[in-house]
Amino acid sequence: MEEKELISEIKKGNLSAFDILVSIYEKRIFSTAYYYTRNRADAEDITQEVFWKVFSQIKKFDENKGFYTWIYTILINTLKTFFNKSRKNKKIELNEEFIDNVVFNPSFEINSIEKISLLKAMEKLDEIEEVIFLLRYNNGLSIKEIAELLSLTEENVKVKIFRGKEKLLNIINEKEVKNERK
Repeated sequence: MEEKELISEIKKGNLSAFDILVSIYEKRIFSTAYYYTRNRADAEDITQEVFWKVFSQIKKFDENKGFYTWIYTILINTLKTFFNKSRKNKKIELNEEFIDNVVFNPSFEINSIEKISLLKAMEKLDEIEEVIFLLRYNNGLSIKEIAELLSLTEENVKVKIFRGKEKLLNIINEKEVKNERK
């Protein structure tokens, strides 16, 4: 079933169609929530809340817009609310569970060691660059979708990706040089 048909069915109250939609997006939503919360229970709660909001607000969704962008807008807003309530410190605990739960776009081939280096380096980016990288490489959003989601121009997103890549390379290379000196 195509995404537009799926959404149309959900708007009619078809719960089976909603289950299909959840299965399509659940892992990516959870992965992003887990990256930011560093806690499985919180990430599960946020994922559940996102899908509850999707289900309860699906009739408001404009089918001329991208669904992918809409669901990630809900996720970002849910995460903002979570952090405003909890005021948790953001700190990566690079344990096996965390590494397994941060899912990068399959076209972005990366092993666990490279993933650890990348995640540590990403923490040193500006917040907006980090979000753009997650949306692009973890969630596979297009430049256009990211621009729409973050209320930026496509050109601005491209520049931030370019600068972010340069920063990441410098951070990773600097780290490698330090490790070689030891």
